[in-house]
Amino acid sequence: MEYCRHVAGIAAIRLSGRNRLGFPVYWSEDEFRRFYFDSKDRLYSDKLSKLLLRCDEGSAGAVFQRISKIFPYIFVDEVQDLAGHDLDILAALFKSPSHVVLVGDPRQVTYLTHHEARHKKYRDGGIAAFVREALPRKLKCEIDDTNLVTSHRNSAAISELSSKLFPTMEATTACECDECRQPVPADAGLFIVRPRDLAEYLQIGRPVQLRLRSDISVAAPEMPTLTFGRSKGLGFDRVVIYPTRDMVAWLKNAQQKLEPQTRAKFYVALTRARHVVAVVHDLPEGEEVAGFTVFR
Repeated sequence: MEYCRHVAGIAAIRLSGRNRLGFPVYWSEDEFRRFYFDSKDRLYSDKLSKLLLRCDEGSAGAVFQRISKIFPYIFVDEVQDLAGHDLDILAALFKSPSHVVLVGDPRQVTYLTHHEARHKKYRDGGIAAFVREALPRKLKCEIDDTNLVTSHRNSAAISELSSKLFPTMEATTACECDECRQPVPADAGLFIVRPRDLAEYLQIGRPVQLRLRSDISVAAPEMPTLTFGRSKGLGFDRVVIYPTRDMVAWLKNAQQKLEPQTRAKFYVALTRARHVVAVVHDLPEGEEVAGFTVFR
């Protein structure tokens, strides 16, 4: 999804540690150095955007004026991960003479730059709503959410399944490029792999193993293994997913509720595969999951 044109902090106190009695000690924003920097004068990463805004305010707008003079065009990737005062940075860039292009996928919010209350309503992929609602109406901004809906990685079956995670968004479709679609392996498709068959499947398919967290056990630690978040941006011919209970429940019933972060990370996991997605689940005999074949 692309947003273009004319066209990042935390609360006003920071936990500085604990006193000799074990009680937490906080520095207020008035304690400038202690609030923004550690004892070695290193800037806290979650304070970067707030410090930038404070410097701009203290210099009567000189910070963003200088940025726009140096950079007539500004490109921001993975914009869906920005939060809090990061969005205020975007708003300031919109107001500058620079031309700004924001690119991101609101379905892939697997990380946030930081967590705070400011602009909370625009978390979890709400960047388009921020552009529409929070910016002055006089600023012209085009939102393009149609040109990038074609996948040059995922098969049609994977695109159809993953799109169901975000039914209010336009479904992703598989491209028809010969160079993207050939060759198609004989085992292309969606599979349920029972734990008792997993060792055999791993030896045959040699998929990349994907799990929600690094503390979740996998059947073959010696084989390539990534968390859902770490796999973001990568592509593989085959993946095997170790799902959570909620994810399995969703596969069986797409009306099942999923937390936003769970939904986004599951989407990332499913869309890492070009041809084959396998899901580890001890499916009872006689039960089916629509669209999936049980590996035997």
